Amino acid sequence: INPLEERYSLMCGLCGVVSNYVSGGEYDDFLKLLLVSQFRGRHSTGIFSVNEKGFLKPDYNVRFLKQAVPSSSFIENNSKEVAEILDGTDTKMVAGHCRFATKGAVNTKNAHPYVFSNVTGMHNGTLDVHLSKPRYAVKQLPKKKGTTTTEIEESDSESFFRYLNDHNIVEALNQIQGHGNAYAFVWFDKRDKTLNMVRNDKRPLWIAQTNFNTMYWASEKEM
Repeated sequence: INPLEERYSLMCGLCGVVSNYVSGGEYDDFLKLLLVSQFRGRHSTGIFSVNEKGFLKPDYNVRFLKQAVPSSSFIENNSKEVAEILDGTDTKMVAGHCRFATKGAVNTKNAHPYVFSNVTGMHNGTLDVHLSKPRYAVKQLPKKKGTTTTEIEESDSESFFRYLNDHNIVEALNQIQGHGNAYAFVWFDKRDKTLNMVRNDKRPLWIAQTNFNTMYWASEKEM
C-alpha cells in the first residue's frame, strides 16, 4: 500500500448535497463525490434521498439503496435504480456512504444507511461502547412454531441509529462520550424533518455552501 492509498483506506467516506431542490448539476456533483469516496472505503456503498411531498403541510419520503460493492461498481451496475432514487423535482437532499468495514461482516445488511421508522443515518468511525449494552438484541420471527431467535447486531453503527431512533441526540451522544469512540454521523430525522450532522475530533467532515443556498459535505476537504 502506498502512502496515499493507506491514508484513504482507513475510514469510511461520507458525502452529500442538500438544497431547496436538488438540480441535475448537483446530482452530477453528488455522484462524483460518491465515486471518489471509494478511496476511503470499498467494502460497501449506500445512498438515500429525502423527497418532499405536499405544499402547505409537507411530508418527507426516504428512498435508499445499498450494496456490498465499491461505489464505482454501485453506480455502474445500478444506473436505473440510482436514477430513480435521485430523480425528481421534489428532492431536497441526497447522501452517500462508502464503507471501510471495521465491525460486522461485509454484506448488504451492514452497509449504510441504516433505516428505521424515525431515523435514516450513516456513520464514519468506530464505537467501542454500544449505548450501555454490548449490542442491541433484535428479536426475530420464529423459525419453528413456539420458538423465536434473537439476533445480536454486528454493527456498532446500526446499534447507534437504533438507539437514536428511540431517543434524542443528546441522550444518544451521552452514551458514547468519553470512551475513545470516533464518529462523524449524518442522518435525517422524520420527527422534526431535519438533516443532522455531528462529529468529534477523531473523524473529519467538511461542508461547503454555494451562493445559491446549496450545501455539500464530504469526509475530505479536497473533495
